[in-house]
Amino acid sequence: MKIVFLGTPVFAVNALTAIHAKHEIVAVVTQPDKAGNRGKIVSPPVKTKAKELGLPVFQFDNINNDGVEVLQKLKPDVMITAAYGQLLSDKILSIATHGTLNIHASLLPKYRGASPINSVLINGEKQTGVTIMRTVKKMDAGDILLSKVFPLNNNINAGKLTEKLSQLGAEAILSALELIEKGRATYMPQDETQATFCKKITAKTEKIDWLKSANEIHNLIRGLNPTPCAWTMLNGKRLKIIDSEVSTTAGEKAVVIECKKQGITIGCGDSSVTIKTLQYEGGKVMSAADFVNGRRISVGDKLE
Repeated sequence: MKIVFLGTPVFAVNALTAIHAKHEIVAVVTQPDKAGNRGKIVSPPVKTKAKELGLPVFQFDNINNDGVEVLQKLKPDVMITAAYGQLLSDKILSIATHGTLNIHASLLPKYRGASPINSVLINGEKQTGVTIMRTVKKMDAGDILLSKVFPLNNNINAGKLTEKLSQLGAEAILSALELIEKGRATYMPQDETQATFCKKITAKTEKIDWLKSANEIHNLIRGLNPTPCAWTMLNGKRLKIIDSEVSTTAGEKAVVIECKKQGITIGCGDSSVTIKTLQYEGGKVMSAADFVNGRRISVGDKLE
């Protein structure tokens, strides 16, 4: 089938690659390049992969203003979105013969919105997955074609989960396209009474509250790893906490209980959390052992 693929971040790359291997991608649409560190212009991961595959790329500032005629001329059978980053108008959604499908990184109707991968981990969920649904104007509310479940353990972080769901999403969209090709696609309306929503991650979300339980803090840390990272304050500077584990050592809340090669243990609401990897403001990512050896933290230090 003729496909127009719309996606931007690394999550969408596996789907793009998988579809390219089995179908004709007539265009890839992604967000415009942006200025990165030190003003260097950075292309979205989907653009990089599309160029590698020799596919035509469009980067509309506003797809609803600039993209309608361009995409209509391509006459796609299906349009597929995967974390594209712009809301689509009715004109865009109606271009393809079989409509527009979205690859969403949660088991809808749960975790509609901007941060499903981070949020399922922050909330300590035991499973997540991907959903292939019709793209509609209402946020992640379209009818579901199929879902695939992914079980979660207590240690997987957002970076690893993104990789896993990216792979699962690629498998799911190929299954969905096969159903459409064979005329066997059936869509199930979402149960609105079961819908939950997740917002964009903000600085307020990232800040660690040491009065919370060890599990809640650990889930926040892994849910924001590798970016943007959970953080706290030490001696007036921001300290990013990248990797952690739950500990049973008791101690005063928000105070350093132990400084060992195995990690830095901080008291919290019910027990403690042991920090394994961290980054001090203005410094590089380092192990807890290196941080302790540099004497940047000691037993009894209080975190804000």
